[in-house]
Amino acid sequence: MENFVRGSRQLKDLPSLSTDFYGWLQLTDWDRLHCAFCDMQAFWDKLEWKRKQLEEEKEQMVVQATQTTLPQSIKHIQLDLRDLMNQVSSQMRRMNSSWSKPVSATQQQTPSNPESSSTKLWHSRVEGYIILRHLDLYLTKLARDFLLLASKTRS
Repeated sequence: MENFVRGSRQLKDLPSLSTDFYGWLQLTDWDRLHCAFCDMQAFWDKLEWKRKQLEEEKEQMVVQATQTTLPQSIKHIQLDLRDLMNQVSSQMRRMNSSWSKPVSATQQQTPSNPESSSTKLWHSRVEGYIILRHLDLYLTKLARDFLLLASKTRS
C-alpha cells in the first residue's frame, strides 16, 4: 500500500496537487473558486464512477460486510463534497450573477479486463483508495492555499 501513497500508482483525470502559488495569487477570487469547483467536480465524478463500480462488484460477488458499506461510505463522502461544491458555487454566483453550476456529464467506463475476479477486486479497491487519498491531499492543499491567501490579504 505504501507505494500507492507515494504516488507510484496514479489514476488519470485526477486534479493536480501542485500549484504555482505566485501564479495562483495573480488569479481573481472568482477564477480561484472556479478552479476549485472544477477540481472538486472531477473528484465527485471519479467517486461516482467508483461507487457504481463497487455496487456492480457487490452484485456479482458473494455479499460481504465491507462490500455493502464501502459504496455507502463513498456516497456519504460525495454528499459532503457536493455540499462544499454548492458553497463554492454560491460564492461564485455572488461574484458573477451570470454563472451557473455545470451539470456533470462525465461517464467513465470500467475497462474490460481478463484478470481473475480477486485481482480485479483488489485493483478496484486500490483505485478507490487512490481516489480518496488524492481527494484528502487536494482538500488539505486547497484549505492551506486559501488560508495563505486570507493571511496575505489581511496584511
